Amino acid sequence: MSRPPLEVADIVRAAGEAFIERNRHWLHWKHVKVLRAIRRCRTAALGGHLDECMRCGHRVPISYNSCRDRHCPKCQTAARDRWIAARQKELLPTRYLHIVFTLPGRLAPLVLQNKKILYDLLLRTSAETLLEVARDPRHLVAEIGPVVILPPVQRTHVSANAIGLMMRFCFDLPSAGGLGLRRLQWTANPVNKASIKVAEKMGFVYEGTMRWTLVLQEGKEGKGSREGDPVGGPGRDSVLLAICWDDWEGEVRERVVKLMEKV
Repeated sequence: MSRPPLEVADIVRAAGEAFIERNRHWLHWKHVKVLRAIRRCRTAALGGHLDECMRCGHRVPISYNSCRDRHCPKCQTAARDRWIAARQKELLPTRYLHIVFTLPGRLAPLVLQNKKILYDLLLRTSAETLLEVARDPRHLVAEIGPVVILPPVQRTHVSANAIGLMMRFCFDLPSAGGLGLRRLQWTANPVNKASIKVAEKMGFVYEGTMRWTLVLQEGKEGKGSREGDPVGGPGRDSVLLAICWDDWEGEVRERVVKLMEKV
C-alpha cells in the first residue's frame, strides 16, 4: 500500500515541539510521551531490521521499527481493522441505527483543556436525550440502555479505568454528575471466561444464565435450533452478572477506585 501524502506523524514532526512549548501549562507528561513516540515511529531513531525470505534469501530494504504506542494511528491501524472485522461478524442480519452526538468545532479548544467537565456534560445530555425519546408515548414507550464496547485492552489498566468510569457515572447521583441508576447489568457468552472474570473483579455478582438470549449468524458456533425455526441461525445463552447501588456504596466503590489507581 502506498504511503499517504500526509500523516499524523508528519504534522507532529513539523509542529509538535512548538505545540508542546506553547501548551506546557496544561499538557501532562503522558501527552508529551505520546507525541514524541508518534514523531519517532518508523524512523531511524528507533532502529530498524531486515526482512529476508527463508526460502530464496531475498531481502527487502531496511524497515524501521514501530513505536507500538497504543495511541499511534500508524501502529494501531492493523489492530483497529481486525477489531472492526471481528465486531462486524457479531452483527445480526437486521437494521441498525447509529446515533452520533457531536460538539461544535469552536468548543474543541475548551474541551481539550476541560475534558472531565465537558465530556461529563456531553454523556449526561446524550443519555437524557435518548431516554426522553424512549419514554415518549409517541415512540412506543420503549426503554433503552447504553452499550459500551471496549477496545481489546485486556490485562491492562485501560480496561479497569474505562469500566470504573462507566460504573461511577452510572451510580453517582445526578447531584454529583451521574445518572443515579439503581442497577447495572453485565452479560457475557458463557464460554468467555475472561469477560466473566473481569466483571467479577469489578464487583459484579453472578445471578444466573439466561437461556436462548441471542440468535447468531449462520456458521457461528452455538446451540442448534429446532427444525422449521423462522430464523434458522444457532442460539446462545448469556451469563448475567449485576451490581446494584447498595453494592456500589457498600464496598465496591472503594475496590474499583483501588483498581483504577493501578497504572
